[in-house]
Amino acid sequence: MNHYTTSHLYYRKRTSFFQGYLTAFLHLYFISSLSRL
Repeated sequence: MNHYTTSHLYYRKRTSFFQGYLTAFLHLYFISSLSRL
């Protein structure tokens, strides 16, 4: 396993974590905007 593969796997894990965080934030924002109506 060379350096490129490990960095690529790390990058993919980081992006998936970021996507999950962003999705949770959007869901919370959507629910709060719904309850505000």
